[in-house]
Formats: sequence, structure tokens, C-alpha cells
Amino acid sequence: MNSCSTGAMNIRIEKVDRAVWNNELKSFLPDELFDFHSHIFRLKDLPASAPKRFGLFKKLPLYGIRKQIEYNNVLFPAKNVSFLVTGWPYPGSNLMRQNDFVYRQTQIFKNCKRLLLISPEMSNDYILEEVEERRAVGFKPYKCFSRRNSENSRITDFLTEKQISIADRYKLVVTLHLSRKAGIADMTNFNDVLRLSDRYPNARWNLAHCGRSFMSAHLEIISHKLLEFKDREIYFDISAVSDTDVFQLLLTEIGASKILYGSDNPVGLLRGKCLGLGYDWLFVTEDRFRFAEMKESFGTIKPTFLLYEQLRSLRTACHRAALLKKDIDNIFFNNSKRLLSATF
Repeated sequence: MNSCSTGAMNIRIEKVDRAVWNNELKSFLPDELFDFHSHIFRLKDLPASAPKRFGLFKKLPLYGIRKQIEYNNVLFPAKNVSFLVTGWPYPGSNLMRQNDFVYRQTQIFKNCKRLLLISPEMSNDYILEEVEERRAVGFKPYKCFSRRNSENSRITDFLTEKQISIADRYKLVVTLHLSRKAGIADMTNFNDVLRLSDRYPNARWNLAHCGRSFMSAHLEIISHKLLEFKDREIYFDISAVSDTDVFQLLLTEIGASKILYGSDNPVGLLRGKCLGLGYDWLFVTEDRFRFAEMKESFGTIKPTFLLYEQLRSLRTACHRAALLKKDIDNIFFNNSKRLLSATF
């Protein structure tokens, strides 16, 4: 495993990373992966209010397809990774300019498809042109673009039914980062997803971050109802989730055919982990808490990448569920390819 330094961010493979890769992930991952949830962006397309001097934005003023490929080659040596990418959802950003950047970037790499960042105010004519002329395969709405409180919104507050009807007409993917703290376990969200999938049966719904279930406590409440999703075009990507019980619940209740690999990169490149605390969660990362300076809390801990932690948890859940190799191949590649085959 090699290290690489591109721009302001350095991906250095440490001893802990090499151990996780060699002992846990190398043999678990198939040779072909399709990353169904990742981002690329330029800081100049984000508003002045974006925290450009901190965190990811400081490290990555420009994160395009070439960096995406380079970093994946470092984290997943000898594996072939394809991508579904979108821009970076941020309130006040120039969505049309972001979408144009993503379009031009995806022309570089033939195994790369894209989602449009959209907001309720966006012109339907513009959306149709991007779909019909420039082959966007779906939409990435986001709660920060809601016409109401972004943390207490319904799906149609940040994704209009006219936009959903376009997705239905062209059999497009809609990747949803749900509002409301309990995510898909919130019954308003749950019922809205069912209602919209009935009304627009050809739209393909991807519920990002396991339906915004970063911990199992909320999901357990509705686990008995998840079967209602099984025969619908409703899927769950695993991006940024590192709770084994969340993965095990989904595998048990709806099966491997509904699970999609996603990295949420470049977020997955940070070191740390998402932790459940009470009925909430926290991303403990190197940027917010410097591990080396928090001796009382972390001692001499050597964290690995968020993405590696996510995959370690999924591996454990897959082993507990006694999944076959074909099931794991489906999660990491075949489900995505089958889902996207309907778009054009």
C-alpha cells in the first residue's frame, strides 16, 4: 500500500491502516466496486460563508475525479472502483456551476456517472436539459435547500413533486439525505417514502446513510416495518455509517439486494469514527478533536480512516448474516449496476 499527496491533503498509510487492510478488508472486498455516494467540488463554487479555512475545505480546495481515483487506488490497492458522483450540497452555493463542474469531470473517466444537485427553486427546463442532453442519471436534493426548517422538513419541502415526476419519467435515481433526527425511523419520513414510491413507481430511491440511521436505536423501532420497502425501488447506501447493528438490521429485514456501497468521500478519508451516544451520534474525527493532543481521552490511540471503520462494521454484519460471496458482490457492485442500467 502506497501513500500519496495531492494538493493540500496527504493520504498516508499508517501501520494501523495496513493492518486493517491486510487482516480485514483485502479479502472481504470484491475486485470490482461501485461507489454509489461520493462528492467532488471546487471551493470557488461555494459561498463566502463556507468554512474554507477549516476541515475538509482547508485540505481540499479542489477535489475532482482524478483525486477521487488516486485516493481510492491508495485505500483499495488492486481493486477497480467506479463512481456515482455529485457536487457538495451547501446553502448559498452555485448549484448550476457545481453541476457543470461535475459534468465536465465525469467526462474524464468513462466509469463515472453523476447526480444533479437540485433545489426546489431550480428550473424544470434546466433539469430536463441536464437529463436529456447531458445524461445526468438522477438527483441529489438536500435538506439544507429546504423551504422550511432544514432539520424538521418533509421530503417535498426540499424536493418538489414536479422534480420527482421527472425522475419517474426517466427512471432516475434520487439520493435522499433525510431531514428529521430519526431519519427513516421518523414515521412522517417513512410514510412519505412509501407514498411517493407508490405515486412515482419508476423513480429509484436511495436513502443515504442507511436512511440517515447512523446508530441502531432509531432503526430498531421500525425494523418490523422495513419489509414494506422490499418490493419497491427503495435502496439504502451505507456511506458514513459504522454501526454493525444498523447493517445487520437491514440485511436481516430487507436483504443484501437493497444495500449499496457508498463512501461519502472525501468525508471517508478523514480519520475517526461515527459513534452512537444515547439517542444521537457524533463524528469523532481528527479535524475536530486532535487525537494526539487529547491524551486523557484517547491516550495513544491511532485512528484509521472513517471509510475503513465503515467497512469493518459492514464486514462483521455480513459475517454474522452468513452472506455468500455473491451477496457481497451485489452490495459492492451488482446492485448499483443493475439500478443504473434503467437510466438510458
